[in-house]
Amino acid sequence: MSEVVIFAGSEVFLPLNVRTNLIRVPQVIVALKQAESWIEELGIKDVSLMAFFLYEDRLFQRDDELRRLVSGVAQLALFNRYMRNREMPELFMGPVERETIFSVVAKSKGLQEWVQTHPWTVRKLQSMGVNIEDSAIGEWIKAQAQQSSTDPRDWGRLAVKSVPTLAQGFVQAPISIFKKATPPAPPTREAGSFSRRDLAALTAKENAIPTYEVVAEGHPSYEAAIQELVDGHNAFRFTVVGPGLDIRQGMGSEGLSELIEVVDSVDWDPLLTWMRPALQTGLEGSASSLH
Repeated sequence: MSEVVIFAGSEVFLPLNVRTNLIRVPQVIVALKQAESWIEELGIKDVSLMAFFLYEDRLFQRDDELRRLVSGVAQLALFNRYMRNREMPELFMGPVERETIFSVVAKSKGLQEWVQTHPWTVRKLQSMGVNIEDSAIGEWIKAQAQQSSTDPRDWGRLAVKSVPTLAQGFVQAPISIFKKATPPAPPTREAGSFSRRDLAALTAKENAIPTYEVVAEGHPSYEAAIQELVDGHNAFRFTVVGPGLDIRQGMGSEGLSELIEVVDSVDWDPLLTWMRPALQTGLEGSASSLH
């Protein structure tokens, strides 16, 4: 049975109660501070990602691009914590937009590059009068433009018109599914003919982080994507990198809801058992506002 890891949209971070608890996770603190230092390297000095992450809901919702940036960084930190002592999952799913954190998970882009070429960062630099083409991130942006038509790992090419499915003021991009790509077969040689260099190269390749390919895109809802995963990939276990997304809520099919197992990544962590009771009030309030 395959496990599916779900990267939800930034709306799951909307309740302040969720963010005030997540900021207690060491990996989230470190990631936000690191991202802020990369932004400061570009000359942007008037922003505190930690402070923004703890803004009241109304202010946190107002700056959509910055919300997506800090949510992506926090989500990646939670994913990295969850992946300690685990192999990369067979399947991912989630709404894909041009600044999706999927590109970092799939290693087609580093986190520093993702932060420094994020739409919010670029907009901020432009407002400061910086010539982006001549800046330190200019080459990265050019490389992205060249890559978008050739590299299947460039998740940005999947950005399509969003459809309104959540609370007023939010739109959700269609859901895409990613599957671990099958590595090419190693070269065959007669026994004893591999050199030490050949063996080292093969070992490095086996230990390399896997790449992922798009196997489905354009699903209008989590329910539709989950139905395809259940039917086509024998996937019944879903782990949400959130926390806070209840993918069962609003499902039209009770049978499908009963078939699948859904947990938050924090629920697998014995050191975060304190978080579930602390989150419950905030999540109940957010559920009523998102449906």
